[in-house]
Amino acid sequence: MMGKQYNRMKQLAKQNILRAEKTEVLNDDLQQCEKKVDIIKDACQKTVKKLSACLQGSGQDVEKRTRKLPQTVLGQSMLDSSQALGDNSIFGLTLGKTAEIWTSIGQQLTSQEMGLEDLVVSPFSGLLENEIPSVMALKRKLNKLTLDLDSAKGRYQTAASKGTDREHITKVEAIREEMEQCQWKVDACKDSLATEMMSLVSKDSMLARCLVDMVECQAQYHRSVLCRLEKLIPELKDNLSEAPTQGVFGLALEDHLRIQGREIASPLEICICWIMELGMDEEGIFRIAGSASKVKMIRAALDTNVELDMEFGVEHAAAGVLKQYLRELPEPLLTFALYPEFIQTMSIKDKDQKLQALWTVAKKIPKPNYNNFRYLIKFLSNVAKRSEYNKMNASNLSLVVGPNLLWSEEDGGLSMTSTGVSATIIEYFINYADWFFPEEITFAITSSKNNSFSETTQSGVDATDGFPAVSVTPAPADTNSQPSPDVTDTQVQSSPVQHSPAPGPTSPQSETTVAPLTHHLTDNKSPSPLSQKHMKRRAPAPPGIELGGLERTRSLERGVRVPPKVPPKTSLRRVHSSFHKLKDDA
Repeated sequence: MMGKQYNRMKQLAKQNILRAEKTEVLNDDLQQCEKKVDIIKDACQKTVKKLSACLQGSGQDVEKRTRKLPQTVLGQSMLDSSQALGDNSIFGLTLGKTAEIWTSIGQQLTSQEMGLEDLVVSPFSGLLENEIPSVMALKRKLNKLTLDLDSAKGRYQTAASKGTDREHITKVEAIREEMEQCQWKVDACKDSLATEMMSLVSKDSMLARCLVDMVECQAQYHRSVLCRLEKLIPELKDNLSEAPTQGVFGLALEDHLRIQGREIASPLEICICWIMELGMDEEGIFRIAGSASKVKMIRAALDTNVELDMEFGVEHAAAGVLKQYLRELPEPLLTFALYPEFIQTMSIKDKDQKLQALWTVAKKIPKPNYNNFRYLIKFLSNVAKRSEYNKMNASNLSLVVGPNLLWSEEDGGLSMTSTGVSATIIEYFINYADWFFPEEITFAITSSKNNSFSETTQSGVDATDGFPAVSVTPAPADTNSQPSPDVTDTQVQSSPVQHSPAPGPTSPQSETTVAPLTHHLTDNKSPSPLSQKHMKRRAPAPPGIELGGLERTRSLERGVRVPPKVPPKTSLRRVHSSFHKLKDDA
């Protein structure tokens, strides 16, 4: 054995250093086959290594493997947060639905990864662990046998050239037999190696089939996940579009009204009722900017549909929020489609014809927009009637509110020309509000269909009513003043401010106060001077109606009950005291 090792080392040195002859056992075809085997080996090793790195789970326990996946962990985390938020939150509801899909993805991923292990990793690993080592072993054995053969050939040639005596001939004969034996072993090993290599190369199509199965498995996984996602997306969008807490600013008017089950947008209704209760006589209302912090607070409350307590000092902030809401509508209240027609009415010279043209275009406004526009204009008309105190007549109001109601789709309302025309149009509507909109309007805060915090209510406010309703009651300035007969005990508690035949300027002794919902009066009072009337300018008849016929069917001399001026620095505590004093004096 040691002699063979010595002869192999000696022969290897001769071949490497002395360039001794080296027997080429493999022909060209087998050499190409050998190279292909090496490439297949390298490809299988890289594929198994990189594919295993892509697999996120490991082990044969399906449940344990799924539980450790990042997708499953994410799904469980989302589910816990969803349960904490509850179904009343659209965020919580969406978290729950998304948690389900992530958990499902984790289960699908486990199935897919275990399929990849069976389809690719196992066959490739079997090839690398069994057949490739067999080929490598035969190659090493063939190399050793080839060295033995070359060594025997060298020794035979050397011995044959040294002598011809009998003893030497016997030695040469023994070396020749050894050489023949080595040749036989080399041929046998070469045949085995060729068989193994060709068998391995013949598995080329089998290896390709494994990769095709891998792609099909991947496609099936992604199709399954995509199917679940496509099924979930419309459901999530529907939930989001119907969510009561998605905010009202920037939301289409029609969507807002549908979601909250309203006829009048909540920002319009709430801000208008607050202003009518607290700020009708506030100087510069809609012109003077409100506190930025209060504006943000009111916006946030309206966006989340949360109840707020009404308090003095928020009049300008409420007016600012109202203008912001109108400005941030995706489409102006008077719509993009009717913008050219409204602008065209301003080219009419005759005033009566211009009003009739405006009346015609106004009737084309979509019903949700029409109802809200009518509500706003009737309110602005009331504000203009108090211009003696608030210094905001129809012209002033139209300048600050008009550009938020009508603008073109192209310039986004940035054109100074369109801004001026919009203000002029709105001024006509304010001046002739009772002709354009003869219907009676009730200014009261109604409840929404949904409330994001419906399970909690504020003290003194009915949970079903949302914000407190606006109500008006006279507070005596002295012991001789008398309350209005139009305001009874029941009305003090729940009656909203309504459009009714309007009074003229009220007595300076009559004051407007806030009627707390928790305060009850038990006695009726005698009349006060809140029944005076004043005249409005007569508007032309609508198209197709004669003025005489219009006068016979309804009078244009229509007024609005407007709360008198609130004295400055009035507090809710002082208001409450005035009610108790009124009860004691009675």
